[in-house]
Amino acid sequence: MTETLPLDGRSLTLEQFLAVVREGCGVSPTPDALHAVGASRRAVERAVAAGRAVYGVTTGFGALSDRTIPVERSRELQLALVRSHASGTGPALARDVVRGLLLLRLNSLLRGLSGVRPALVERLAELLNRGLIPWIPEQGSVGASGDLAPLAHLALAVIGEGAFVSPRAGAPEPARTTLAREGLAPIELVEKEGVALLNGTALMTSYLTLGVADARSLLAAAQIAAAVAFDALEGNPESLDDRLGEARNSPAHGRPPARCADCWPTARSRPPAPSGRGRTPTRSGAFPRCSPRRGWASTSPSRSPSAS
Repeated sequence: MTETLPLDGRSLTLEQFLAVVREGCGVSPTPDALHAVGASRRAVERAVAAGRAVYGVTTGFGALSDRTIPVERSRELQLALVRSHASGTGPALARDVVRGLLLLRLNSLLRGLSGVRPALVERLAELLNRGLIPWIPEQGSVGASGDLAPLAHLALAVIGEGAFVSPRAGAPEPARTTLAREGLAPIELVEKEGVALLNGTALMTSYLTLGVADARSLLAAAQIAAAVAFDALEGNPESLDDRLGEARNSPAHGRPPARCADCWPTARSRPPAPSGRGRTPTRSGAFPRCSPRRGWASTSPSRSPSAS
């Protein structure tokens, strides 16, 4: 790792997400975020000490929410929740997807609204920084109430009962073996922490974020290819006239992205010529004529529905 990203739970960007997930950038919870996490934890402890009914903390879940859980068994409840939901199957999720899931769950907990201990969020950050990948099966989450099964497998690894991806063979390795090699003790969940780890959509969001990033990269490559092809086919530069975009109330139609600037000087400066053998046609073929409209416009939303 060449740098460390401060995480406050509120300002994570797409570029920062990719730096951590795919480039190995480290993370560090900010002092303010840890303070908020600690304050939230103390609120849970006060509720438990007062004997208040708190869903999933001193009560059961779902149809059993009317069942009171004795204080002395409230931590056992969190452990039972994790074990019961870690029911995924199939091959492991891709490394970047799991790192994205881990980062997003950590970032969410750092908002200080989930009642977990600072020690738990610091452990999640430690997993990211050490490149430890929990073994999370691909199948098991239906998305109806969050990514319960995948996040349960994350929690199971954190408490030393699940598995991590072996750094050598890529196969599942018992979590206690991995943690012992790293000099880390398994986390013992306390009240609310099982719920906090499981209740979220970190897997769906990780998939979506990576998909958006990959789509942007693909679009950039397509735009550059289109620019080079336009020049090679000697497309009529009048197709690039900004006034065409303005007429459609969408200036981006005629404005190539900055990343393509080096591909366009010849095409944009070439004067149009009348039709004839060896000359630039007055009306280019469909591809060079339409590609600027389709490729550039896809990077900027129209300002008005009338630009259709």
